[in-house]
Amino acid sequence: MNLATLPVFDMVTVLMMALTLAIIGVRLGDHVTSNLPMGYTLVLMFYYRGFPGTLDTWPVFLYLFCVVFLRVDVLTGLAQKTLRFVEFALLAYVCWRLTGLMLGWPGL
Repeated sequence: MNLATLPVFDMVTVLMMALTLAIIGVRLGDHVTSNLPMGYTLVLMFYYRGFPGTLDTWPVFLYLFCVVFLRVDVLTGLAQKTLRFVEFALLAYVCWRLTGLMLGWPGL
């Protein structure tokens, strides 16, 4: 397949899927105060604003909330684990939605 003929949307979506999987790997490595998720959030916001209608609003902003709270390291114990679970669920949603966009699934 020639990459020059692929639309920009498809290439950016594949890049976002790769970044999402990389962030999941970083978070599984128990790096709670890493700066990488903050950078990913910035890229996710650019994708969200650049291609309207691709992602729902509430998961994107809830993910931003989770990343900020985990980065500041305010919570410990069960509260932190719960917030990390919510973050993984939101990353799974982003990955699922990006896969649906690439495969042409109807809007969920």
